[in-house]
Amino acid sequence: AIVRWTTTAAPGDFAAIAPAVVEHSRLGDPLAAELMRQAAGHADALAARLIALGAPRLSLMGGLASSIEAWLPEETRKRLAPPRGDALDGALRLAKESLHIAAETKHS
Repeated sequence: AIVRWTTTAAPGDFAAIAPAVVEHSRLGDPLAAELMRQAAGHADALAARLIALGAPRLSLMGGLASSIEAWLPEETRKRLAPPRGDALDGALRLAKESLHIAAETKHS
C-alpha cells in the first residue's frame, strides 16, 4: 500500500507526513532518522554546489528548515545565515534583477 501511495502522492501529501517523521526521528526511530539523514544529505549536496559556485551565504527556508539543519554537517551549518525574507521576497528580487539585466542588454 505504501509503494502504491508513493507513486501517486503529491508534494503536499509528503509534506503532511513530514512532522511525524521529524518527531519519530527525535524519539529515536531508526527509519525516521534515516529519512532525516537522507534529506539532510540532499540539502548538503545542494549547499556544497552553491558554495562551489561562489554563494556568499546560504539560508534554509520552509517548515522543515530547523529540523533539517540539525542533521547537516557542522561545516555546512557554519555557512548558514538567517533568511533575509521569504520565498516571495526572493522571487521578486530575481525578477527585478532579470529586468535590470534585460534593460542593460537592450541598451548595449
